[in-house]
Amino acid sequence: MIGFFKPSLDIQLLSDSLSRQLGDALVMVGSCPELLGNPDMTVLVVVVNRDPETAVQAMSTVRAFRDPRLLLKVMTVPEVVRSLDVFPLEFSLFASHAHVWHGQNVFFPLKIEPHHLRRECEFYLRSCAIKIREALVFKPNLKRLIQQSWPQMMATLQILLSPHPRDPLSAQDVVSMLESNLPSEDGLIRSVHHSVFHRRSLNITPVAYSQLVSQIVGFVDRQ
Repeated sequence: MIGFFKPSLDIQLLSDSLSRQLGDALVMVGSCPELLGNPDMTVLVVVVNRDPETAVQAMSTVRAFRDPRLLLKVMTVPEVVRSLDVFPLEFSLFASHAHVWHGQNVFFPLKIEPHHLRRECEFYLRSCAIKIREALVFKPNLKRLIQQSWPQMMATLQILLSPHPRDPLSAQDVVSMLESNLPSEDGLIRSVHHSVFHRRSLNITPVAYSQLVSQIVGFVDRQ
């Protein structure tokens, strides 16, 4: 599992409130870390039946909790089905890593086309590489830069590099694969990873980190 955590906010209480309000119209309430952005945020996925008005009611209930760490995604079942080619990476994460508080995980049985998934994964990786390169102009805080980009890249690579996207690679498997295929300094990739997830110190310059990310994107291109 990709870094799942139990959020401190009471999502079960929120889920129960939605269930009382919406009844049978509520299909699923799930949550997972916002791994494609800020992993300290929690994505709350609410799926309702076909009625868009029900989705509006759900949004009003969630907003009443007023938690700044909560990112809300409310969709109807038809919207989920029609969006497989638009959000394949997010839906893959929801299928594999959402903690379900109510109902069943509607994303799990969906068939996501590999070429749609690869396109979105490459979009995230290339966007990340470009943003890091642009940040070099402003003498960025390296620790913050790495913390904001590395979890996103790892979550993407764990799915993209797996032969079975429904069963993502472990983070350690991805680190080992990158170390075996990239001409980076010995132990650098593992050091970057440990600096984020194990709070260890790191000796690397912003330029070197940018070059490492570009190498990772190049590696993906060759796959």
